[in-house]
Amino acid sequence: EQLGDEVLVVDMGADFRLQDAGDWEKFYGSPHAGTWPYGLPELPGGRAVLAGSRRIAVPGCYPTAVSLALFPAYAASLAEPE
Repeated sequence: EQLGDEVLVVDMGADFRLQDAGDWEKFYGSPHAGTWPYGLPELPGGRAVLAGSRRIAVPGCYPTAVSLALFPAYAASLAEPE
């Protein structure tokens, strides 16, 4: 059974994070399921990326923890992304 388009779905697994169909098939052994908008609304620009989406993919627990922990250092110009 499929969920209606009006239902907000937040995917916390990796299913809709992979954008490359070849990577998907390598790891899952099946056709690519597609991608959903990906991001964290807590970070600047994150809400804009996800605005209006009813299907959202979020980072896993480790990337989320690191991103949220390091963002204050980035905002204070104490760290830069590579």
